[in-house]
Amino acid sequence: MSAAALAVLLARGIALNVSIFGFDAIFIASWVVLVVSALMRTRLERIQLTSVSLALGAIFVGFVVASAVAGSALQGTITIANYMSVLGLAMLLGRSNPKLLAQTLAMVLTFHLAFAYVELLTGKTYVYSTWKLLEATYVNGVPRVSSTIGDPNYFALALLVLSGLISHLRRVLGLGIKYKVVAWVGFGTVLLTFSRAGLVALVLVFVFQGARKNQAREVAVMSIAFASALGLVMYALIPAISNTATSIASRFSSIFESDASLSSRVKFQEFGLDTLLNSGLLGIGPGQFETLSLQLYDSSRPLDLQTQVLNTYLEVLLAGGLVSLVGLLYLMGAAFKRQWALSHFYGALLLGLGVAIFTLDTLQFVYLWLLIGSGLTIKKCGQSLNGTYIGSNRDLQQR
Repeated sequence: MSAAALAVLLARGIALNVSIFGFDAIFIASWVVLVVSALMRTRLERIQLTSVSLALGAIFVGFVVASAVAGSALQGTITIANYMSVLGLAMLLGRSNPKLLAQTLAMVLTFHLAFAYVELLTGKTYVYSTWKLLEATYVNGVPRVSSTIGDPNYFALALLVLSGLISHLRRVLGLGIKYKVVAWVGFGTVLLTFSRAGLVALVLVFVFQGARKNQAREVAVMSIAFASALGLVMYALIPAISNTATSIASRFSSIFESDASLSSRVKFQEFGLDTLLNSGLLGIGPGQFETLSLQLYDSSRPLDLQTQVLNTYLEVLLAGGLVSLVGLLYLMGAAFKRQWALSHFYGALLLGLGVAIFTLDTLQFVYLWLLIGSGLTIKKCGQSLNGTYIGSNRDLQQR
């Protein structure tokens, strides 16, 4: 790769990485840079977007109606629209140049992995500790890595989405071994977040993938080999990680004890269900639950303020009622159906993430929309959006 090509790839990676942080205008502008570069390299064909447009329309209609009925402002809807714009742009990039998408995702993942291992080696987090109680940023003396995302739970899901999409694109496009390596390192790093949702999703992804009878043995052997190799390397190079297994076990055993995180989630979700029922299942508008939930706020923990319902499906119901939830589920189902024919790994990834988001709010989590949007359009080379071959007559003869 020439220096010029490397510089262009680096610029695209930075653009995508900056966009993922969600800096409003930069968020949109950086995606425009990526899309324009993709359009300059490939001819985008006409895409029939009727069903996707209807699903997105249903989501926003639900938001607007809920806001109007509850008498709340539309600012929350506008904020969410910024994040959801990634869905359309990921569709465009995934359709016009999926290899470019794989390159930029690998660049972003590499950046986050480097940052995470700096946190691990220095023994402290640089963003997470600025808002979370200091003792909560460690598990048995090991820092919960979170990179610039600043929350190990969301960082775990980001690692899953990035690593999973790269693995899926590698299978579909026949990409090289370097994509496989960075993806597997990403999967392994999920362990260092000590996120229960992330760890459960990671296990489910490989369980769902291994459920295919002809691949079960291969997946099991690869998983055991990878986990063993990673464990030996980390034990030898980083003594503090010898506590990792115990630390992960303690994260799950605490569920059955007095766990402040679990009790807080139950309290907020019960309040969210009551609020939803009182609204007649119409919802109260995006961002309104955060205001209402302040009455549950424990003022003795100013750096650990929770104002979220911590359940994506309930979050969508509160934001826009049943109409919005149906729209979201349709988009997830459409992406699952399209990619299942290409590689079962995407389906396993979406199912695993779909279970994990029962415990986190992801409506404003850009990686969820990145996963769904790319899943709606990624295709094999020479394949149209509906699965038919679009090559020349010569190509058809060769096939």
